[in-house]
Amino acid sequence: MPTTVTKSVGSAVGRDYASITSWEAQNLNLVTLDQLQVGEMYNDSLFNESVIFAGWNTDATRYITLKAASGHEHGLVRGAGVLVSPNDVTTNLTIINLGSGTHKYTRLTGFSIGEVTLTNSGGTGLFLTACAPGFGSIYTFTRLLLYDFNGVVSSTGSIGLRGVFGGGTGTSIAINCVAMDFHFSGAGAGAGTAQPIFWSFNAVTEVYNCTVLGAGNLNGGATAGYGCNSAGTHKNNLSFVDSGGSGYVYNGVPTQDSNTSSDATASGANAVINATASDYFTDAGAGTEDPTLKVGSPAIDTGVDLSGLFTDDAKGTTRPQGGAWDRGAHEAPGTGQPAIRRFGGCRFARELIGIEGVRVY
Repeated sequence: MPTTVTKSVGSAVGRDYASITSWEAQNLNLVTLDQLQVGEMYNDSLFNESVIFAGWNTDATRYITLKAASGHEHGLVRGAGVLVSPNDVTTNLTIINLGSGTHKYTRLTGFSIGEVTLTNSGGTGLFLTACAPGFGSIYTFTRLLLYDFNGVVSSTGSIGLRGVFGGGTGTSIAINCVAMDFHFSGAGAGAGTAQPIFWSFNAVTEVYNCTVLGAGNLNGGATAGYGCNSAGTHKNNLSFVDSGGSGYVYNGVPTQDSNTSSDATASGANAVINATASDYFTDAGAGTEDPTLKVGSPAIDTGVDLSGLFTDDAKGTTRPQGGAWDRGAHEAPGTGQPAIRRFGGCRFARELIGIEGVRVY
């Protein structure tokens, strides 16, 4: 059984490492050491850096995890918890670059990447996190909050903003991730593309219970919430893009179930199309997005059971809270129907008294 070695990462006195970059630079052979290496990030201050992973040696049971420490996750609130946010950039950048080295099976979980402006991209643009998993490897992204990205694309056909990007071969997995407020403009209509949550060229993609809320090209060009050029499985996802965008763009043929889109691109079993964001979320306003599900949201209790893969949401709440799984990264408390509570023999619907997720007996 591998030994788990946890190191603290943050700017406060007493942390093991002051930055993600210095923690990553250990470049350990975890197979030889028989270790699981965990970097726990603390919200001591902003992580103003971009990171390239390279030099580690891992396998399916001895791998790297970079995560927000307990109590330092975002809780689906922009600006809360651990935030990785390099200075506004004027060239192409991958903020967390997992590349294609020997550090297979790397996992990222529980922190935010955001508040970045790309001012001049003429090529690959801004990638929040990218990987090129080799044959047989698996990279996993869970409970990431990706928000507030703005880009200017300097030439037609360039790439604007991408969220979690998978290339190469192998498998890339996104679970309970949220991307919101992704916008860019270009040198001409159609310049750049934005695929906020997951885009894959050749890697198999598995995307479960993710949410895209607010993504668009200010010049009216192509925008997509999810996409892949290969096989995979996409289930329980929500995709709400701006006018003219596409919720899902598939050149491959992933298995799809219980996906929702604001346009007509959601497909597969139990698909919901032409949905309205304000019906679903606590706040769907541009720049103030809140991806939690509002009372009565059509996403509540309409997802497929994925308990064979995971049993929580982006806040760590156990799924399901009602009679079935919710769609998207947030599992709403209680059920989607008015819940009856008793007070001294009187019965009230929770919507009438304004109480959510409280049991009174």
